[in-house]
Amino acid sequence: PGKLNWPSTVHAGKKKSELTYFLHMMPTMLDTTLKRTNTRMQERKRKGKVVPFTMHELIKWIGLVFTVGIGGGAGTRRRMWKKPNRKDLMPSADLGRFGMGVNRFEELTRYMDWSMGRADEADGASSTDRWAEVRPFISMFNELRLKTVQPGPILCVDESMVRWTGRGDEWW
Repeated sequence: PGKLNWPSTVHAGKKKSELTYFLHMMPTMLDTTLKRTNTRMQERKRKGKVVPFTMHELIKWIGLVFTVGIGGGAGTRRRMWKKPNRKDLMPSADLGRFGMGVNRFEELTRYMDWSMGRADEADGASSTDRWAEVRPFISMFNELRLKTVQPGPILCVDESMVRWTGRGDEWW
């Protein structure tokens, strides 16, 4: 069977949740993403009060993106925050019940910055490399995965874990 090499900072006997596994694979990346996202928002927001995003909101945002990707739904993103109506053929998901309103979700989506640095700072960056800004993020994740995950003899990756909705979908 496969196993995970937990760092000494994670208590060995403690029950681990899905969130524990997720955070273990992204120890500094989420901090960097949160700082860069807040910086981007402060630089670009023209009107209104700037309320910095919290780590709790970032993790909640990631969960909502996965929820929509896996569960899908009919209609636009805004419709997915509406309360379900029994008369609807495809009831909405009522994503607001998870504690993040659609306006805050859209604001976080607008200012999200997954890059680990400027494109010209990235290793081997070129003007034609569309992945230059996120390549350090991906490299860091893959290095940690190699150190942490020891897969067993059977490994299954299923592309149906996140629903593909096509290029013309109204979601994004």
